Amino acid sequence: MSRWLAIGLALCLGACGPKGLRARLANAEKRAVQAEAALDEAERRLDEMDAGGAEGKLRDARSALEDPDVGYYPEREMIADRLDAAERRLEGVKKEKDRRELEKKVAERKKEIEFRMEEVKRAIEEARAPEATRSRADGLKDAMEDLSGVLEDGKELEGRHGAYARFALDARRSLEQGRKELSVVQARVSFAGGPGAAYLEGRSLAQEARGEKSKERRGKLFGEARARLKSCALDGKEMLAAEAKLARSPIALDGEVLSAGVITSRCESEADSVGKPAAKKARPAAKSSGKKKLR
Repeated sequence: MSRWLAIGLALCLGACGPKGLRARLANAEKRAVQAEAALDEAERRLDEMDAGGAEGKLRDARSALEDPDVGYYPEREMIADRLDAAERRLEGVKKEKDRRELEKKVAERKKEIEFRMEEVKRAIEEARAPEATRSRADGLKDAMEDLSGVLEDGKELEGRHGAYARFALDARRSLEQGRKELSVVQARVSFAGGPGAAYLEGRSLAQEARGEKSKERRGKLFGEARARLKSCALDGKEMLAAEAKLARSPIALDGEVLSAGVITSRCESEADSVGKPAAKKARPAAKSSGKKKLR
């Protein structure tokens, strides 16, 4: 039986019966048409991955089919089956949309982390230069804090995306390595401004003393030089003990690049010898010519 024939027969029966039945049959067709229109729109939105819009239209279709009068509509079961299929499809679309949104967030976060990691690498290279400066150490510290902040902002993604969790773990390892580099850089800056500066001052005072004609002032200058060099040696040893990698770290001082270990050794050696007369070298014994004197 065709759809319109069934509707015609129902209307005919309704015309012969009570007025209420005719009204219910008319309402049944109206609500069924509304349900189908809502389903058409819902399916279109599902094709566009618009889960929110589709869900609203499916609610409209469900509401229309729940009208008691729809029970008189001959194709009500077909519409109900179509609605059930669309609702199942909606769940799949929601999951796919969530997956796509997650992948987008992960891609954006990874891109930001990669950029911050490059900034850390660049800051490390700059900080490793012999010219140890506070600004370079601060630049590395800032770059690491930025990387740490980006990782923290994306932490919730780690529990939802396994590949991202592994990527973030590698980034944290790089961050930990950067912290070790920062420790050495900061130690180099402190060394340059402490023992390194004392080393230069001590040598400068010793040089001034050697050109001083006044014996009293010369002795005073040598004493000050010795004090600065001893301070350099003492503080240098303490800093080397606190940071093992500092010993071989290059320090640029007055145009000369020396390791912190060498500077400390020089300070200790020169503190003992500065202002003291140089030891006289013993004359080598005269060599015998090997010829016998004639008698």
